[in-house]
Amino acid sequence: DGGGLVIREWNTLEMRNFPLVRTAAGQVIWSPDSRTLAYQSSDFKLMKVALDGSPPLAIGDLPNVGGGAWSEDGVILVGVRRGGLQRIPASGGTLSPATTLAKGQTEHLFPQFIGGGRFLFQATGDKAASGIYVASLTDPNGKVVLPIADADRNSLNFSYVPPLGGGDAYILYTSQNVLLAQAVDPSSLELKGSASTIAQDVENISASRTGTLVYNPGVECFDAFHHAPVIGSHVVQELLRTDVGSVTIYDNLTRGKATNVADAL
Repeated sequence: DGGGLVIREWNTLEMRNFPLVRTAAGQVIWSPDSRTLAYQSSDFKLMKVALDGSPPLAIGDLPNVGGGAWSEDGVILVGVRRGGLQRIPASGGTLSPATTLAKGQTEHLFPQFIGGGRFLFQATGDKAASGIYVASLTDPNGKVVLPIADADRNSLNFSYVPPLGGGDAYILYTSQNVLLAQAVDPSSLELKGSASTIAQDVENISASRTGTLVYNPGVECFDAFHHAPVIGSHVVQELLRTDVGSVTIYDNLTRGKATNVADAL
C-alpha cells in the first residue's frame, strides 16, 4: 500500500510521522516555503500535504515519477518515464507538457527550478543528446548546459547552487562517484573554467539555496531512482533516515568546511 512519510529536522533526533501519507516512489517535492510537500500516492495520484497536520489533498493524476520541483509561481514540474517533463498547477488540475524531447532523447527527469521560471533537468537518450539542460516555463525547448559522460548517464546526481552574495552559480554533480562543482554564469549558464573536485565516493547529493550541501558517501541509495528527493531547508532530514553516521554537510562551497551530521547533533 506504499510507504509512509517520516520527517526529521536536521538538528533533532525527533521524528514526525504522517500516517495518512502513502508514497509510491519514495520521492517528495517540497514547496518553496518548505511548509507543504507533494508526492505520488500508491494509486498514482499527485498529492500534497501541509506539515501543519492537515489531511492530504489530491492535485491530479500522475504516472511513474522521475523527480519533481515546485516553483514560486505555484507550478509543479514532474519527470515521467519515456517522455518530456510535465507541469501541473499546485492548486490542482491536469498534466500538460513542459518540455519537448529533442532528437535522440528518450526522457527528461529530475527538474530543479533556478529562478525566473527557468529550470534545469536531466535529459537521457543517445550519448550526444544526454546532459543537464535548461528550459523555462515559457520555452519548452531545452538547451544543453553540461554534457554527461557516457558512463554517468544512468547514475547522475546534480544540484544547482545560486550565487552566494554575487559571483558565480554552481552546478554540483557526480561523475563515477566523484562529486564535482562546475561554476556557471548565473544569467547565461555558460560554463566558467573547469569543474573542481569536492569529495570522493559520493552517491546522493542535495544542496540548499544558501550553499549548504548534504551528501551520502559510499552507502546504498535510498530512493527508487538513486537521487536525493528533497531540496530546500529540509535537505538533511531524508538523508538522515538512511544512515546518520555517514551523512556529511559541506557548509558553504567557498569556505570548504565539512561537518558530519552525526557529530553536529
